Amino acid sequence: MPAIRRTLVTAACACALGLAAAASAQDPAATASTAAAPQPAGTGSATNAAPVAAADGPLRPVSMCLDPGRIRHWTAVDARDIAVQTGDGYYHVKLDVDCDGLRDGGMLMFRPTPSTDGRMCGDSGETVVPESGMLCRVASVRPLDKDGYKALLKGG
Repeated sequence: MPAIRRTLVTAACACALGLAAAASAQDPAATASTAAAPQPAGTGSATNAAPVAAADGPLRPVSMCLDPGRIRHWTAVDARDIAVQTGDGYYHVKLDVDCDGLRDGGMLMFRPTPSTDGRMCGDSGETVVPESGMLCRVASVRPLDKDGYKALLKGG
């Protein structure tokens, strides 16, 4: 393989792994000295990223967001809070303002934005629509564990 091709392949692999690109594939000393040290788990590598939700930002990565097609059950805790159970998790959907017509047993449509692959992440423009037809803006979507879900159902 020509030296230039090895250098490009090495740089591409290093970039994909989150490491600094090697100076030259022909100089092993340069490669070893320019590669970044491995990071401890949870410090920024895309492969071990935990769900991130800034206080005022949407949930990321998108794969951790609520998939409306997997909703098994939802409960209106109050006029602004919805507890959602999916096939593989639990979520707290918080609305911007009180939502007229939000009640258990009624119809509720979850409307994500196109930029999140059909998932609800708390992005600007996401809404839920109860039977009343009111468009209720989503303020945030947060994953919960089972205990957190039970606490939310109790109003906590």
